[in-house]
Amino acid sequence: MMRTKTMVLALALAAVPAAPTLAAEVESAAATAEAEVREVRVVNHYRHPVLIDAQDAHGKMHRLGRVARGHLKFLELPAEIAERGAVRLKVFASPPVWALGYEDYGIRSDDLELPEGTAVNVWLGTELTRSQIQVERQGG
Repeated sequence: MMRTKTMVLALALAAVPAAPTLAAEVESAAATAEAEVREVRVVNHYRHPVLIDAQDAHGKMHRLGRVARGHLKFLELPAEIAERGAVRLKVFASPPVWALGYEDYGIRSDDLELPEGTAVNVWLGTELTRSQIQVERQGG
């Protein structure tokens, strides 16, 4: 029993010097992953919640999220989607099921090239056709 405790203590002490290195590696990987993600900022002034999708260069749709009426939301566009080529953002109205004036249309952006360090600002007006999409370079 005593030898087991001694062995466990020796292994624990041997692992202590590696802990700061491991923590630094994890922090570095997290920072790299965060830098690769493109941010999509959505301000929704439309009368219903909206769904935000991204269409990659191969035509595949990716759901980024849902934004409630009157809210600002920060969505993430994964780097692997942006690095495939031009991306199109699509915004669809998502009214509640019981809504009488259901609209099944949406808007889409032109093809957007989103290199690392860019963000997209989406401002949705009271009418979807009066919305604006802007690509912004972050940092220096």
